[in-house]
Amino acid sequence: MPKPDDHIHELVQIKIKAAMLTKDTIEKAIQWYLFNKTEKDKFKVTVGKTDMNTLNATEKTVKFLPIEIDRELMKLYSKEFKKYSIHFAVEKQSKGNYMIAFAGRNMETVEHAMKKVVEEVARIQKEKEKSGIGKIKEYNEAVHSQAKESTKERERKKVKDRSR
Repeated sequence: MPKPDDHIHELVQIKIKAAMLTKDTIEKAIQWYLFNKTEKDKFKVTVGKTDMNTLNATEKTVKFLPIEIDRELMKLYSKEFKKYSIHFAVEKQSKGNYMIAFAGRNMETVEHAMKKVVEEVARIQKEKEKSGIGKIKEYNEAVHSQAKESTKERERKKVKDRSR
């Protein structure tokens, strides 16, 4: 059975060795590490959303999928892709138009995740119809568009009255 004094002696030796490290020794260790670091080590392989440059640098094959969706649906896709550990990047092309790039090795998983999102969207729409939220939103949109039309009509009348 070791004595408590043995552990103290070992700790003192470790402290002495650490104190012997000089600035030059630390610099050499850092330079060795940076020199021996491979290209793949420079980019942290992540799961989920990343940028296009990192995806291209870390993956051998990248598949692109242009889709036209809104922001909320993009959030659903991102959530599902993270759930299935899919490495992907999103690039906004124009309003409501996104380009999604995936790691090529994940295509079967990507298809499965996309099917799940479509099922989720269908379920959400069904719930909205049941609760009547969809009807309320349609009514609000109709009232809003009627208000815009009446405002435009008033503006036209003002312009006609001014021209007389």
